[in-house]
Amino acid sequence: MPTGVSVTDLQAPTAVAEGEPFTVNITVRNDALSRENHSLTVQYRNQTATQELTLQASGQQTVTQQFPAGSQGNYSLTVDNESRTIQVVSSQTARISNLPERAPPTSAPLVQARTIQGTPLTNATVLIGAQRVQTNASGYVRLPLDSPGEYSPRIEGRPTLTRNSITVEQGARKTFVTDLRVRPRSPSAVTQPTAHLVIYNPWNETLTQKITVRGAGKQTTDSVTLSPEMQATRTMTLPRRTAGTYSVEATTARDTLARTNYTVVSDERLAAAIASSGRTGTTGIGQAVEVAFGNFQLVLPTLVVLAGIMTIGGTTATFAQTVHARRQTVGIYRATGATPGEILKIILGDALRIGFLATALATIIAVSALAVLDTLGLLVVFGVRLSSLPDATVFFAVWGGSLFITLLGTVFATLSLITVPPVTLLSALQPRVPGSDADE
Repeated sequence: MPTGVSVTDLQAPTAVAEGEPFTVNITVRNDALSRENHSLTVQYRNQTATQELTLQASGQQTVTQQFPAGSQGNYSLTVDNESRTIQVVSSQTARISNLPERAPPTSAPLVQARTIQGTPLTNATVLIGAQRVQTNASGYVRLPLDSPGEYSPRIEGRPTLTRNSITVEQGARKTFVTDLRVRPRSPSAVTQPTAHLVIYNPWNETLTQKITVRGAGKQTTDSVTLSPEMQATRTMTLPRRTAGTYSVEATTARDTLARTNYTVVSDERLAAAIASSGRTGTTGIGQAVEVAFGNFQLVLPTLVVLAGIMTIGGTTATFAQTVHARRQTVGIYRATGATPGEILKIILGDALRIGFLATALATIIAVSALAVLDTLGLLVVFGVRLSSLPDATVFFAVWGGSLFITLLGTVFATLSLITVPPVTLLSALQPRVPGSDADE
């Protein structure tokens, strides 16, 4: 596989009818910084299909592939680094969808019966406990849930697939039936996946609930109102994340409606793409990497030196203004026998105490701000998560540098006062003579 090319999403049915074809949708992404040619290999049972793809830099492409299902059984579908299990069932198999997991007694949720091919089952008999109900022309039917217990409805005369059984118990709340999925399921570090939530109201009354979708450090809350048998869809773009598995869930104030996981593929592909790209990148990301790796060693020291000079200059100006406002006090110290070194020691002691408190306060504010940014998912650059807490080396380096700049600025500001005669500093204290030019 070319560097940086991977399968980010593979959509295939979990169950198909024997002897019938089924379709697979495959999304391939190129995280390299140049155009790549890729041979996509898809394997199902003893069949292999290959498609030749040309992917632009940082681009993606979705292709389809069709296979005959074959005989009944469980089989593996493999596409490059992704795989799924396909269950091949009888063509007479039916599905029951929109089935809630919990329900109160005497309720009647609306479900739909379909063939494995997706066609609604008309006038089919649904068995639920000891009761029998019949579907309408669209395959819908309300299940009578009269007494507590666990039920697995089935279609009479047909093998039946359901996503879950239903538990009837006192105190169970009527909630929406939901389906939560993340696309793509295997995003790269530079891809922002999207959570898709399908919401359905199976009850014979209007429901209003606040639904929160959260995952990967982000969440959104929306008040949803649905009339009976109505459906709605909500989406949320998830932040970029480093390699790993992440959970996404949809909840109300009391219940978890749905939960799913997705996996961000390793950053090794992106690092390899950057390392092998040289200076030929033509996309925005490519140009950024080219500048960073080509000139970073020159730009960073230059910026550090300029920032240091500006910081020292600003600190010196601040301390100079404060110290010069006390020039007469310094003059009194000098006139009463204090040496320049003693005066400098006093001023440096005051500056050190002020600098220590200021640095401590600034550190607390900075770490708190970084923690907030991390919670909001704003510390991710090209899929790389920046640490919100500095290590001990960085911590002590920042503190040492801050105190050094404070003391250096104080020395520069004080030198002008301790190197001049005391009479110059005390000139403002000399009494005025009546009738002098100063009073005219």
